[in-house]
Amino acid sequence: MYISKIKLNTKDSFVKEALRDVYKMHQLVMTAFPSPINKKERVLYRLELHNSVPYLLIQSLFPQTTDSFLSQCIAPSVSGEPSVQTKQWEIHLSAQQKYAFRLRANPVKDKGGRRSPITDRSQQVDWLCRKGKLNGFDLLKVSVKTEGVIRGQKRSHNMRFLSVMYHGILKPNDIRLLSEAIATGVGRERAFGFGLLSLSAVKNT
Repeated sequence: MYISKIKLNTKDSFVKEALRDVYKMHQLVMTAFPSPINKKERVLYRLELHNSVPYLLIQSLFPQTTDSFLSQCIAPSVSGEPSVQTKQWEIHLSAQQKYAFRLRANPVKDKGGRRSPITDRSQQVDWLCRKGKLNGFDLLKVSVKTEGVIRGQKRSHNMRFLSVMYHGILKPNDIRLLSEAIATGVGRERAFGFGLLSLSAVKNT
């Protein structure tokens, strides 16, 4: 598996559009990979801001191509800091280990065959607890930040997704299920920047 952190060039016209349109961001990310992609080879990504500078965190089962349109949208390196950092890694989890996690998700509920966003904070936490039961982890601590609605347009279809950022501490209860969740994502709309579950081991004190 590969994970890349990419600093975007905010002077590029397509990057400017992609930062305002979730579908264009999806298109930008996917230019870095061969098409079509097998559903089992899911590409996950998350847009993050560091000191107001946009970065893409991209996770995939195979490396990105080096001559893609995305490669043309990378910010120039400054002060010796590389604009692209990529590493290859494997999922190694321990049932005894606690992990700090970070997840941008699109929590929704189904009612009468229609999906609607979950806006209540306690229900947002309940949603993640349910996902934990399905994906092999228990929540030990969680903070929730509703980031608002992100928008996009695919042909004539207007897209609207509620974005919620979760972070906290979890502990595995099923290594296989949690490993699958890391590889394939959590929740809906994973093609549009949601669902990437990032973990880092918590040092025992």
